[in-house]
Amino acid sequence: MYSPVWDTCSNYLIENVQKLQNRAARIISGKTYDIRSFEILADLGWQPLEERMKFKKAVFMYNIKLNNLNEPMKNMFEMSHNELHNLRSNAVNFHIPKPKTHLMKKSISYSGALLWNSLPSSAKERGVTVNQCKSILGSEYSF
Repeated sequence: MYSPVWDTCSNYLIENVQKLQNRAARIISGKTYDIRSFEILADLGWQPLEERMKFKKAVFMYNIKLNNLNEPMKNMFEMSHNELHNLRSNAVNFHIPKPKTHLMKKSISYSGALLWNSLPSSAKERGVTVNQCKSILGSEYSF
């Protein structure tokens, strides 16, 4: 399966790569700088890279939850042990490590857990398939 370069680019590079995507969209569409970048991207049917990365990160975290990834990846995360039992939701959350540096906030172990915990419980419930999760997340990020 082909994956664009920006699907695997680092959080540290996203701003620069987003500028490149915006510039490429302007060149392809022939639009001037009078029109906002997100409008051009929408006309072309492209996702802004930040939203695309959030979606990919949420799907990655879903695969971590299902234990679909190898041991080193699974060991980077731990499930949070909630003292309060909520009978309305059986959603699983991840423990969010305390960041000691600004770089830690951009790491997958911190930002992935934070993103996953902020998702609606319908995307995190047990029994939701990967495709259903992608559908829920797609509507969440309006792809």
